[in-house]
Amino acid sequence: MNFLIESYERNKKYAVAFLALASCIAIIYTKWFIDFPKIGVLCAISFSLLIFFLPKKNIGTFLAMLVSGVAFAIITPVLNTPDEQVHLARTIHIVEGDVNMDNKNIHITEDYFDVYKNFKAPFTKSSLFHEEQTTKQVGFGKETDYRATNSYWFIGYLPQAIGYGIGKVLHLSVGVSYYLGRIFNVFAYCILAFIAIKLSGKAKQLMTMVALFPMNLVLAASYNQDSVSLGLIYIIVSLFINFVSNEDKIVQLKDLLLFTSLCLLLVTMKLPYVLLIGLLLFIPRKKINCRYYYLLAIALIALVFAFTIFWYVLSQQVRIENFKLDGADVKNQLMNLLTKPKLYLPVVLKEVLLSVSHLNQLYTFGWLDLSMSEVLIPIYSLYTLITFSNVGKIKLPKVSVVGACLVSLAIVGLISLTLYLTWTPVGNAEVLGVQGRYYLGVVALMLPVICSIFKKQESEEKTFSDTFIVQSSLIVLALTVIHTISVLYAIV
Repeated sequence: MNFLIESYERNKKYAVAFLALASCIAIIYTKWFIDFPKIGVLCAISFSLLIFFLPKKNIGTFLAMLVSGVAFAIITPVLNTPDEQVHLARTIHIVEGDVNMDNKNIHITEDYFDVYKNFKAPFTKSSLFHEEQTTKQVGFGKETDYRATNSYWFIGYLPQAIGYGIGKVLHLSVGVSYYLGRIFNVFAYCILAFIAIKLSGKAKQLMTMVALFPMNLVLAASYNQDSVSLGLIYIIVSLFINFVSNEDKIVQLKDLLLFTSLCLLLVTMKLPYVLLIGLLLFIPRKKINCRYYYLLAIALIALVFAFTIFWYVLSQQVRIENFKLDGADVKNQLMNLLTKPKLYLPVVLKEVLLSVSHLNQLYTFGWLDLSMSEVLIPIYSLYTLITFSNVGKIKLPKVSVVGACLVSLAIVGLISLTLYLTWTPVGNAEVLGVQGRYYLGVVALMLPVICSIFKKQESEEKTFSDTFIVQSSLIVLALTVIHTISVLYAIV
């Protein structure tokens, strides 16, 4: 009883703020407030109760992520995240025992097409719960060619495969199996993100804020393998921040091997972020318990890059016969860059400089057709306030600050170059296919750097508590759920 009273007193202002803001979202995104769907009212009440009684300790952060992620898994219409149909096809193949890809005549279980027939259907209007699972195999078309995921290892699909597989083993409906896959993917992200938060030390508030970005939870609430890869990226970033900012931390050989192992695993899931291994060169020598540290660091970096080349060559052996972007040609585009650098290199450099402008896409959901642009200013103002409230709390060595900036710039450059080579028509004057979510890992790395560069005045006091970070982030997540319901479930 004391817990309930204390929770009520501590959180009532957050719940009232959420209800007021949720009403505003409903008014903004529905034709008339009376058209707001009943399921939206149910979600608003549920989130209000969660906000009221959210535990104060670390478990509260995990619950905020988990409940929000499960809400997105259920509320997000069928296959309504980018390329989810391809990731679902890959998951189904893994469930059927086809762990590694090849170039054989590929078929897929007919259940897949039951899901595809409900493309973008809300769960309240989906026929999936009436569809029984079958073992019948049929040929696939362009939409289901899972070989488009050739650069991703099966590890990134294990959570959703376990969830979907449980439904298949228990002979549950296609709909239940589909949503179980999404929910298990949410669990995986929440566990990895929570580990990252615990490891982040003095950057805990910043890592909590990033981990609770709605885009992270929306991706986790789909069949996208980004849930695992983003979780790993956040853990790697947290390890580095802990290595260089924890005054009592002496980095041991086992720490370096753990860091390298995670980078090796990341190679098979998010290739541009392999450059995070370069952070090893920017750990101050006095923090390392190793006589020949820089030789060891270079050796570990060389190992990761050698594995990257091996993985790239291996993955390219899988031919994506039914998947070709109009006008795109890696070989010719690369020749343009090499033979006419003055003409085409500035195109890539321009995209690097414009990378920050894509962060508004972190609030563009669905197939890039569900935007919250109307309410971005107050949301990003909140994130800015949280960031600057952490100024002075984190002290990174100058060499680590420089290193983090260089590695971040290199990752952005590699992302831009990759999209220019693979996604942009030959000779195009701008890079196509860039999405803000590609830079989530860079944001996680650069926020502690920003807070370390600026110095806090002695007269300034700590502005926000850990509870405020979690509760305010939970409110933003809940508002995103309400926005999704308002737009996709409202009566027109």
